[in-house]
Amino acid sequence: GMHKVLVSADAVADEVLKEWPDGADGIVDTIVSEKTLGDDFEIRNDKAYLCLAGSLTESYGTAKSGSFANAMSQPRVDFYDSGTISVEKDGAIIQEIVNRVEQGIYQPFIDQVFDFNDLVKAHEMMDQNAFAGKVVISLV
Repeated sequence: GMHKVLVSADAVADEVLKEWPDGADGIVDTIVSEKTLGDDFEIRNDKAYLCLAGSLTESYGTAKSGSFANAMSQPRVDFYDSGTISVEKDGAIIQEIVNRVEQGIYQPFIDQVFDFNDLVKAHEMMDQNAFAGKVVISLV
């Protein structure tokens, strides 16, 4: 699990290096903008792994600027993309999953259900690795 999660709308290098002066052991960048890529390489230590999991890469123009390709050419850098789900391409397999859930074949372990108003508490507990199963946020 993760020991600490930092969420920021701006550069996080100063925050990270204050917490870990030798740099982070691993980074998952879920934005992948020019700014976050710069931070990623500034805050990681020499053995750190970097996962670029940014679904917003296209929105920020990072792919076109060349910085994304440059980042991908570095050691211990990987990319995760779940792709786009579509009914035409994925509908049958998704329906099969729904069918198996309905039949009780797939049974997710729900650890705790939180009211939407307790979202902050749920997130704090997730940061502490306090759950063994799925966490559900109820909107009802």
